[in-house]
Amino acid sequence: MIQFERLKEDHLDLVLKWRTSSFVTRYMYTDIDGDRTKHQAWFESISQSETDLYWVAVIDAVPVGVISLSDIHHLHKRATFGYYIGEEKYRIYGGILPLYLYNHVFTNLSLNKLTAEVMEGNDKVVKLNMFHGFQMVGTRKEHVIKHGKSHDVHLMELLKSDWEKKGHLFKKYTGAFE
Repeated sequence: MIQFERLKEDHLDLVLKWRTSSFVTRYMYTDIDGDRTKHQAWFESISQSETDLYWVAVIDAVPVGVISLSDIHHLHKRATFGYYIGEEKYRIYGGILPLYLYNHVFTNLSLNKLTAEVMEGNDKVVKLNMFHGFQMVGTRKEHVIKHGKSHDVHLMELLKSDWEKKGHLFKKYTGAFE
């Protein structure tokens, strides 16, 4: 059973542990330090935001990762999504967690488009997104500097209409989003 709890203050220590782990930060734009005060400020910022939603993915009562929507634009019916699995032994679920979000976004939130930014080298996520119906729409060259090296970022989009073409394969992936 998979459910999605709104990110709460009670989750912050666990999320900070995940976010500072090397297997999570590898393809993130930034590495963060373990400063709890900065992490608290980030949480307060997104908690008050009207354009950001963050959930903790919980599998059989075990918190395993974070899935989010940012830059939500209700007028234009679009948002950017991201996610990561923080618990290494649950990484196998990385291919199905987004399916729950896609169904939620296109059915319950009535959005028309999801965008994703994928840092170069994260080929598994590019392939997974393409399998789910995303289209590659561009590349931002040398967009992120991490550890002194420039990295390209791939821009991807999933339209509701494209999801509906593939989505029938994934209709069973519905879950409770707080």
